[in-house]
Amino acid sequence: ASPDVGEEEFRQRWIYELKSTTAPRYTLYASRQDLPVALSSWLHGERRLGAGGKDISVMPPMDSVDASGITKEWFGLSHSYFGDNSTVMNDLFVLIHHNAAPSKRPRLRRVQGSQGDYWEFRR
Repeated sequence: ASPDVGEEEFRQRWIYELKSTTAPRYTLYASRQDLPVALSSWLHGERRLGAGGKDISVMPPMDSVDASGITKEWFGLSHSYFGDNSTVMNDLFVLIHHNAAPSKRPRLRRVQGSQGDYWEFRR
């Protein structure tokens, strides 16, 4: 969830590994509200994989889920949302226990993005 890895580094080093494994499903959770990821992006001069929003990283076979709409913390860093937010926890439960595709997970909806289709949490 919200990995602090450069998009290009991930594309060059890891996307081949995802495509060559037999694992059933990979999901990226990202958020434009994540302050540590935003700071890292600024420091590295490169967009990070954990940055969400309309330009979220879309790299099949990985499913990309934008959690920006549900991760705003007024006095926090918005970085631990995957463990603190019941919506994300419920989605993880359905993903892990049922190996459900995003289209089968009740709180997600498909969005057409600049890099391809991704998913976001319904409000």
